[in-house]
Amino acid sequence: FLVDTKGFDSREEIAGLLASLYGGMDSMELKKIRDRTHRGLRERHKAGFSAGGKSYGYTTAPIDPNDPDSKKKHIIDESEAKIVREIFSRYADGESPRAICNDFNKRGIPSPGSSWKRTKRRCKGWVNTALVGNAKTYTGILRREMYIGQLVWNRRKSKKEPGTSRRVYEIRPQSEWEVRLHPELRIVDDALWE
Repeated sequence: FLVDTKGFDSREEIAGLLASLYGGMDSMELKKIRDRTHRGLRERHKAGFSAGGKSYGYTTAPIDPNDPDSKKKHIIDESEAKIVREIFSRYADGESPRAICNDFNKRGIPSPGSSWKRTKRRCKGWVNTALVGNAKTYTGILRREMYIGQLVWNRRKSKKEPGTSRRVYEIRPQSEWEVRLHPELRIVDDALWE
């Protein structure tokens, strides 16, 4: 059985050594790519551009609509922002996230991610975890600082579980978080946020 990889013959004595060497070099190159990507996303965040991820209540729009390669900035999606304000108001008035979601489903309000081009949906409609999320990973509409015009980047990192396509999220130390204020992205006032 003959395998030709990187220009060497696997039947040769030195093939094992070369395979290890090439594997190490490939691993170093992957780390370089990861570091460059992370640095690029940091610069996008610093400049106020979208550094990935979708948030309910916002969309992205190119700075120059005539340039297809133009960078994109977050802008408020007013139809969704109205729903975000309603969520915060109702929650502040003591209504449970489950009751709010049940009402949204009855009214036929599109849930977060309903317009995404997914091949498989995890569930249909609004679910209370979309609102409350997870306190450990800072997720959920009611925890998203973006609604008060504060963008937090580099809060968590993800790793793929070996042998699966599942991602596991890990929170970085708070000293590594990068916070930028963008008052133009405020949807909820401070009193309602509190």
